[in-house]
Amino acid sequence: MNIVSDGCKMAGENVRGGIDPDRRFPRNIFVGHWSEFFFFDSDWMTEPDFVEHVKAFLEVEGGHCACLWKLDSEKPNEARFFSVAEHTTANDYRALLAGRIAGYGWLNAMERLACASDSGEWCMYCEPNNEIAVIGLRHSGAFTRYSSAMSRFHAARIDQAIKEPLSYGFSQVAAAPEWRNALLREYVVRSV
Repeated sequence: MNIVSDGCKMAGENVRGGIDPDRRFPRNIFVGHWSEFFFFDSDWMTEPDFVEHVKAFLEVEGGHCACLWKLDSEKPNEARFFSVAEHTTANDYRALLAGRIAGYGWLNAMERLACASDSGEWCMYCEPNNEIAVIGLRHSGAFTRYSSAMSRFHAARIDQAIKEPLSYGFSQVAAAPEWRNALLREYVVRSV
């Protein structure tokens, strides 16, 4: 039994089970029970160092693998999944982003991305066109455990992300007040 291979398969299943790929912002894209949400600039998920940031999440939870899923793809032979494990490097991700042939990498047709680990404790989702990304945490209070890893993304709760725009996507120029209010309603954490 290969722990990393099995972990990567489970991570892929956790991505598929954690989000609804038919939804888009401002709707809540998460499926099932999620306790907390933290927003950040989507650029963090499209930079090679994303690999090292995901490894920080895996280290916190004791995970073996994370799966990054490109949700939208128009090219039939394009890779749709990328695994992050102990030996995955930023250069591996850089090569995928750039593509083997100029103009054929993920960055040339960047659409929505989602990422989850084999434990399923967290899931990330981003819409580069809106310049917004979100991390969902399943367990209430998990922020304390993941705060160091999340600081790499400068992640903040939705009210703070809107109050002091974390990216252009949260600014009043980029998002209509109705859209921002809908996002706020969808992602506000309610006490139970």
